[in-house]
Order: sequence, then C-alpha cells, then structure tokens
Amino acid sequence: MSGEIAVSTPEPVRKVRADARARAEKIWAMRLGGATWRQCAEVVGLSSGQNAMRAVRSVYGEVPEIDREEMRHLWRERTEVLWRQALKDVHQGKQGAMVAAVKLAGFAAYLDGLGAPQRIDVGVMHVLADLDALMREEGL
Repeated sequence: MSGEIAVSTPEPVRKVRADARARAEKIWAMRLGGATWRQCAEVVGLSSGQNAMRAVRSVYGEVPEIDREEMRHLWRERTEVLWRQALKDVHQGKQGAMVAAVKLAGFAAYLDGLGAPQRIDVGVMHVLADLDALMREEGL
C-alpha cells in the first residue's frame, strides 16, 4: 500500500482552476488519511486549517461526506496499516505491542461484524409453560 487511502473523490460543483482542484484533492486525500485540517493546510501552503476547509468547500460545494461502505473500506485499510506495524512491534518485543495488537484485532473483528453477539433464541412457548406451571403451583 502506498499510504494513500482509495476512496472516491467527488466531482467539483463548478469549473475550477486545475491548481485549485489539485490542492482540494490533496487536502481531501490527506483528511481521509487521518490528517487534521491544520496539517493539510501546512502541506499545501495555506495559512490555517480553516483555509484548507474553505479550499475543499470552494471546489466541491461542501465538505464531502463518505458513505457508510466507503467508510468501512477506509477503516479496513487503516487497520491493515496499523496491523502491519503492530506485528513488527510484537516481533521486536516492544512494551505494550501485544496489548495493542489484540485491541486492533478486536476492532477489526468488530468492524466486519465478526465479534457480533451470538443470537440466543428463547422459545416463548417454554417460558409460557413454565409461567403456567408456576401459577398452578401458587394456586393462581
């Protein structure tokens, strides 16, 4: 993986200069990668995080939203990057690496629904029969 997260980039809402579009695309890619607005601004040469947000908004009309499936994909890719690092840290015997790896594995399982609670079926007829027997014992 090259460090870039593959999530679709929205289309500009109006005709914009190529350099403004490229800057907005860079900022948006960085945001998807986990950078703050301030960090994005520094990389593209803007003076503040607010200016970075404005640059994105001026090209796309608003700050784009990521749909649920794309967000899941984004977090899967982020988790893969973290998992590779966690394994390196475990093999190097770094303190806390095993705990971090276990927590990361738990998050990955949760993300994909692998850690979902098991379904427990309770037969209503059994509950009603038990309730009926109890009521008869009590003379109700």
